[in-house]
Order: sequence, then structure tokens, then C-alpha cells
Amino acid sequence: ASPQVSAPSGEELTAPVPEEKRKQADELLAQLDEDEPFARQEAEEKLRALGPDIAPFLAEAMKSRTGEGKTRIRGLLLDYARRAAREKFDKP
Repeated sequence: ASPQVSAPSGEELTAPVPEEKRKQADELLAQLDEDEPFARQEAEEKLRALGPDIAPFLAEAMKSRTGEGKTRIRGLLLDYARRAAREKFDKP
């Protein structure tokens, strides 16, 4: 069984997502359901490159996903949360 993981909370999930990034993310989310593994991986990498300001959009999208797509979205949200924690706590 996989461990229960929650999406990041706080400022990342309350800021509005820029419209252009929302459109890009929406197209990439559809690609997470592709049959071709390379297409899914490429979509995930492109979503990661869009940055943490798409976290609210991903958190909402995750609610309606199942399987690998949901797992990939959860991983992205965790990456964003880790990045935010490092930035917050690793400051000199």
C-alpha cells in the first residue's frame, strides 16, 4: 500500500494561477493519460517546469484523477512543497 500523502497547503494553494500557465497545465494534464509512457513522462516534466504557481490548479485537478495521473500530480505537489520548505528553512 502506498503511504497517504497530502497536497501542499498555504500560500501555494491560495494564489491565483496565471491564465497562460493554466492553459498549458490543462493541456499537459490531458497528456498524463496517454498510453505512451514517454508522453506521460514528458508531460510531467513540462508541468514541473511550469513551477509551483500552478499548485492550486494541480491540487484541484488531482481530485478528479485516478491511477498514474493522480500519482504523478501528487509527486509534483510534493516536489513543490519540498522546494518551498527548503527555501523557507535553508535561509542563512
